[in-house]
Amino acid sequence: MLYNDSVKLFLDYVNSYCAPATVEYYSINLDLFSRYISRLKGGVEFDVKDITKNDFVGYVYFLRSKKIKNTSVRTYSRAIKVYLRWLYFEEYIDANITVHVKYPKSDEDVIIPLDNARFNIIEKGIDKSPCSERNRLIVSLMLDCGLRLQEVVALNVSHIDFARRYFAIVETKNNKSRLIPLPEKTYEHIVSYMALRSDKLDALVLNDKMTGRITKSAIKQVFGRLKKYDEKIHAHLLRHTFATSYIMGGGNFELLRVLMGHSDYNVTKQYVHVATQMELLGLDIYQLDKCMFNAFQVYSYK
Repeated sequence: MLYNDSVKLFLDYVNSYCAPATVEYYSINLDLFSRYISRLKGGVEFDVKDITKNDFVGYVYFLRSKKIKNTSVRTYSRAIKVYLRWLYFEEYIDANITVHVKYPKSDEDVIIPLDNARFNIIEKGIDKSPCSERNRLIVSLMLDCGLRLQEVVALNVSHIDFARRYFAIVETKNNKSRLIPLPEKTYEHIVSYMALRSDKLDALVLNDKMTGRITKSAIKQVFGRLKKYDEKIHAHLLRHTFATSYIMGGGNFELLRVLMGHSDYNVTKQYVHVATQMELLGLDIYQLDKCMFNAFQVYSYK
């Protein structure tokens, strides 16, 4: 089977059960691998049986030569590993060429959650930013509710139950919908932002011109501008702070897993370790609304 044909079949396969963002992740990384492997094989049209273990190892080495973080190398390589294993299990190739391939260790960067002092500085930066009401809402959805960047993009007004103060996350990384309590601060930001709008769009967060749904790249640009006030700020740091603060506030481990939308317990466990370190240091970590600790309000429904 030709490489391009196999990629199309593989993407059709992952599209049957993965979230759109995950399909995009595979598509982008398979395109990068295609460019690399095409140079080795002397053209874009080649049989997948011609791909060897040395080719895959060489690709990992090629990524490392780009001077990117080890964590990124592992992330990019993982997409190709899943694809190559799929080729093997579907019997398009004769051997699982990913076996015993070693990857660089993950970076040991220490991510310090936001404390109140840092947040106050960032908040002043938001006040000075274009579309400040919208940007406050974006930050609150990630910091006070623990949403992923893509979940902020996909959130609709119709997903929110204003009377009972919760909202639904229905397009997730793991295709598992969940309900999230609506903190008072986030509720107030939604009300303030909606008061500025005259459109009838269902998307909760709109682009700068308020003509359509905001994009992931636009949100990243918002955080890029905020680096003027905190050079280490980035979107995922807010979600990281949410999880750490939840554990430090006495939150239940299983409920945190549901709130975060994690399918792997090991991913959630890392926040227990971080929270313990923060408590030992006595840092004044940003505190969550008490509604997040009401167990009966939080559950998964798919």
